[in-house]
This record gives sequence, structure tokens and C-alpha cells, in this order.
Amino acid sequence: MPGTGRRAWLALAGAVKLQAFLISGLYLLARFVIRLFPRKLWLRLFGFVAWILGSFPLGPAHKTLNVIQSRRKALGMPLLNTRKVLRINIFYLFKNFVDFFHLLDGPPQKFMSLVHCSSEELVRLHQYRDSQKGTLVWSPHWGNWEAGAIFMAVNDCPLGSLYFEQIDKGLNGRINQVRQNVGTRLFHQRKGLRQAVEFLKSGGFLCILGDQDGTRAGCFLEFCGLLCSFPRASELFLKKSDAAFVPVYCAHRGDAYEFRVFPEIPFSQEELRESPQTFHRRIAILLETMVLEEPEQWLLFYDRFKFRHNSRLQEWGIEDFCRSSFQKAWKGEIPPKVSEPYQSGRIG
Repeated sequence: MPGTGRRAWLALAGAVKLQAFLISGLYLLARFVIRLFPRKLWLRLFGFVAWILGSFPLGPAHKTLNVIQSRRKALGMPLLNTRKVLRINIFYLFKNFVDFFHLLDGPPQKFMSLVHCSSEELVRLHQYRDSQKGTLVWSPHWGNWEAGAIFMAVNDCPLGSLYFEQIDKGLNGRINQVRQNVGTRLFHQRKGLRQAVEFLKSGGFLCILGDQDGTRAGCFLEFCGLLCSFPRASELFLKKSDAAFVPVYCAHRGDAYEFRVFPEIPFSQEELRESPQTFHRRIAILLETMVLEEPEQWLLFYDRFKFRHNSRLQEWGIEDFCRSSFQKAWKGEIPPKVSEPYQSGRIG
């Protein structure tokens, strides 16, 4: 038996090494091939591929779009042309892939020629920097969220960011190296929290990427007509600093980009302590508005509205209600109002 166990561990270690070798090899191959041809050529090619793929329902992305359609229907908004949205979204995802190698992994000035930001919003960004009180920069996974770091670095506003380790350590190292090359300071999602707080308190820009996919300990709020969990990371960092809370994003605009800097979202320390849902609701409203207006910037090839946190919902006695609501929205139907469990006092 001991010999069998040892052989099993050796086999597992060999499989992990093989996986790492294959992933690193694919990364280097993709980097080489993408750089063989001009960016414009790749975008034209992927635009044609996206036009074809957008004609077919693409599982999770189509399911997410059904939820968005159901919300638009409930609010009396005109329904979207789903085929057109999917085609644009697929093109943008391909564009992210091309630009990772053509722009992010290259001279920042090359990217800056493709990004637009209004002078008013650029002044606003510099005002946050000059305040020296720290700025918690929030963005959903929207457009090309990696490219936003380049824009801020070139404009003398380098970011600090929490990073999540990839499955493969080699790939994780390569991606993080690209991030560091543009001036981003990285903090481990668990081990680097204290350093991230100090960076924020010293006057830095700390970036939080977050959507409606928090844990069971998140803040549960209505989002697109469904009860979703919002991560509490922003709340926790703001409690430990005097930082401003500023939403930003880097959106696709055809072959180019637009970087937006919103006015800071107001809050108070008392509100964060006594009524954090009020703070997170502002984020949820902003994100929903963005998603309903430009879903092609937000869709990905995974389920944005997967039914989660059964145990928490069971504690509140609303699991069946929420499951039924999700199932209706997945089909594009209008779910019952989320306010019902709130009004009954079932959500703590």
C-alpha cells in the first residue's frame, strides 16, 4: 500500500508538471502567433468569426442575456437584439485576447493612442491623486479591465490591485509580470491584505474588481430582478481608511477604448457600520444600469447568474423562492419581486 500511494503521488505530480508545461507552451505559442500579424488584421478576422458564432446560442452567455432581457422587460425597456449583442460581445472578447499581447505586453504609448478620456474626467482623476487621502477604485469585469491599469499608469496614477492566483503557477507568473510591467503593484488576495490597506492609506489608488458574485457572507441585494451577493471587499477597505470610493471602467468602442472616471460615491463610516446595505445598493444600481445599457461589455463565456449560496438562502427560508425566480429569469421571464422576502423580514 505505501508503494501504491507513492506511485499515485508521483503520477499526480507528473500530471501537474505536464499541465504546467502545456499551459506555458500554449501561452508562448499564442504570444508568438498573435504578434506575427498586425492588430488590425486580427481584429478583422475575429470580427468575421464573431459574426458567425453570434448566430448560435452560446450556453451561459445566452442564459445571462435572457436574465438581462427579463429585467429590461420588467422595467418597460425595449428588448435587445440578442444576436447583435452576442456578436459584438464575442468580438470584444477576441479583442481582449489580441490586445493582451499587442498592447498590454508592449509599450504603453501604443495603447494610449487608442484610448479616449474626457479632459474633465482626467482632471477628476488627478484631483483624487493630489488629495493624498487614497482612492478605492471600483470596476466590474467590464470591457477590458486589464487595459485600464495602463491608462492610469501613463497618467501618473499607478494602481495597486489584489490578485487571484491562477490554477497554473507559470501562467499566473506571466500574467502578473505583464501587470507589473505597466506599473501595477500587486497584493495577494489573502496574504497581502495588510499591505494593500497601507498602500491605500498612503494615498495610493487601490483597485477592486467586483460584480454580483460574492460569497455567502456577501451583501445580498436585488440585481437584475434577482437576489445576488455583492462582495464586501470595498466596504472592508473603506472602514480601514479615509479613502474616496470612485467607480471607473475601460470600455470597448469599436477598435478603440474609452476610459471613464465617475464622481466618487458618497458614504460615511457610520453608514458602513450601521447600514452597509445602503452603500452596496448604490454599487448594485450603478452596475445594473451599466449592464442594461451595454450588456456586450459584460457578458462572458460563463454563467453570470448561476444559482448559489443555497445554505444561506435556506437559513432565511427563501431558497425555493429564489430558485424559482432564477429559473424564470433564465428563460427570459419576469421573476417575482425580490422585495417580497425583504418585506417579510426573512433576510437578516
